[in-house]
Amino acid sequence: MELIKELYPLRTCNFDLSKSNIESGKFKVCLEYHIGNCKGPCENLQSEEDYLEYIEQISQILKGHYQKPKQFFVEKMQAAAEKLAFEQAQEWKEKWQLLENFQAKS
Repeated sequence: MELIKELYPLRTCNFDLSKSNIESGKFKVCLEYHIGNCKGPCENLQSEEDYLEYIEQISQILKGHYQKPKQFFVEKMQAAAEKLAFEQAQEWKEKWQLLENFQAKS
């Protein structure tokens, strides 16, 4: 679970994130968003597609299939580097390395 928390910022709240609740502005981002542990889907700061992609990546890791999640991190790293966002590219690289080390241990 620690690996998953480090790789993917998932929400920890139990809010009903229906489209109507999000569009009406019923929820505000919490402390988890401000410290970087959540991407803020409660205020539509993270799309449903992105969130579901994270869930799919986690599912692959739990099944022992690391290739798709590693490729995801490499693609994100390269995209950030092309935009000259080197700090963000470094963050993606660190996540990729964390997954590589975890796979090597298992």
